[in-house]
Amino acid sequence: MSGCRNEKQYILLRNIYARQAKNFINIVMNIGINVITSNKTLRGTDRYALETLKSLAEIDKRNNYFIFHAHWQKYIGIPKCENFHSIRLAPPPGIASKALWNAFQFPEVTKKYKLDLIHYTNPIPLVRKERPVIVTIHDLAEFFIPAKYGIFKSRAKRFSVRLSIKKADYILAVSESTKRGIIDLFDSDPDSIGVTLEGPPKASAFHISDLDYIHSKYGFGKKYILYVGVMERTKKIDAIIRAFSRLSEPLKNSYNVVIVGNKGNASKEVEKAVQEEGLHNKVFFPGHVSEEDLYCIYKKASLFVFPSLVEGFGLPVLEAMRYGAPVVASNSFSIPEVAGDAAMLVDPRNVNELTDAISAVLTDNGLRKRLIDKGLKRVSQFSWTKTAEKTLAMYKMAGSLI
Repeated sequence: MSGCRNEKQYILLRNIYARQAKNFINIVMNIGINVITSNKTLRGTDRYALETLKSLAEIDKRNNYFIFHAHWQKYIGIPKCENFHSIRLAPPPGIASKALWNAFQFPEVTKKYKLDLIHYTNPIPLVRKERPVIVTIHDLAEFFIPAKYGIFKSRAKRFSVRLSIKKADYILAVSESTKRGIIDLFDSDPDSIGVTLEGPPKASAFHISDLDYIHSKYGFGKKYILYVGVMERTKKIDAIIRAFSRLSEPLKNSYNVVIVGNKGNASKEVEKAVQEEGLHNKVFFPGHVSEEDLYCIYKKASLFVFPSLVEGFGLPVLEAMRYGAPVVASNSFSIPEVAGDAAMLVDPRNVNELTDAISAVLTDNGLRKRLIDKGLKRVSQFSWTKTAEKTLAMYKMAGSLI
């Protein structure tokens, strides 16, 4: 009798859940997305938020989106759609004070918008929640390689990530590598973690027939090895400098090194490497450049090098492939997942190995062409539309908790 009774109860619950799911399909949600960072210029996590928003606007005309951003984030373009609403806020600028504001003040700010769920595109110290929460985890460098941020900042970031993961109903990871890290570190339920791989740049809006103006504007020559990203310790930019210095004299005389991006905690180490190797007139630092100039710099690069120790995704690798640059990259964390067989992968701590890979690509035209062709094919497997579709699916799962 008990078996029969259990079966009837199962059928009854199944029918109830089926009706609820059917009713939920017709629900229009108010979705809040917190994209607030301290960045005053566009960085990788901001690119993720910006491109995801654009693609969500293309695929979802039904739900209402409220995008919360700081007044200094002028690069955040909110889609001009009826169901997308820009909410510009004035959180305190300091990292610690902004984190506290996000934890305690932001939930109060959002009450008047009657949100059904909140998506934080970066982890914050979640103390309380009044509705379903989704958090994006980009990488876990503060746990695996604390030197990226330094001791105190890494501790603060670990604290925020732990609280975010503990309180979140669902987590979005930008790679399978990041998902595995979350599961290993926090024993999280794999079913609560969705993987939303990032995408390459869409068809460029820049139509420039003569890209040589980059040479005249920045003066770093027409043949160069390129790195794009902030000068952080884990990016191993000093290894690029030292690997370049070990190239044959003809190669060193023919090429320069271009480091595009803002200064970071490795700036002094990079400058020291340049001085020690005597490469003052061979290494160029244009800093942060416009989107149009970055497109051109990628297009003209002879080789893109990215020997990062730890990445949640590694978006510059995909950008370089998208614009037809051959790639030499690190063999660690998520980068092999992104690059596949379309890049030469090396141990970022082995300068000799990096030197050999750079030399091989610059001297072997057949290898160079194969890498470019494979890169263009590899890029086609990624798209921001797929990112948005998986993100929306996670919103619907979180919405079912309402």
